[in-house]
Amino acid sequence: MRWKDVSPAEANDLLATDPNLLVLDVRTPPEYESHHIDGANLIPVQVIDQYFQQLDPQRTWVVVCEHGVRSEAACEFLAQQGFGNLLNVQGGMAAWVGASLPVSSGFPAPAPREAAAEGGGCGHHCGCANKQQDTAKQQAAAEPAQAATQGKEEKKGWLRSLFGR
Repeated sequence: MRWKDVSPAEANDLLATDPNLLVLDVRTPPEYESHHIDGANLIPVQVIDQYFQQLDPQRTWVVVCEHGVRSEAACEFLAQQGFGNLLNVQGGMAAWVGASLPVSSGFPAPAPREAAAEGGGCGHHCGCANKQQDTAKQQAAAEPAQAATQGKEEKKGWLRSLFGR
């Protein structure tokens, strides 16, 4: 194993005493928005291979997901990329919340940007191309979820017809 497993209480104590530790949350944006460790950096495990270069491999990273499985996979991947200081939170955010440790919710406010010469850089409230791309990505991401939901409804109806409920 190329990382160290820590309990939520251990991770919380380390974060409280070492300001150089960074938190990497590898869950989905809705999970992060619901509850996360204050100051956590969000990179979903599904796209970590595209964004890990933004992380400093020399820093110590506390890696967390919802139950500890995705964070373990992220630790394995990051270790293969040369990250040497990784701490995997056992039991993930479920165990963190279960231990009554502090959490935040929502997304952080976007950092102020300089307005670009063409009027962009406003945080997407002007209808710029970035907002259109984000909307297209959200719609594309929602399609598989909607298809899965439709399939479950059909299956549910089939089971109800079978058992008469």
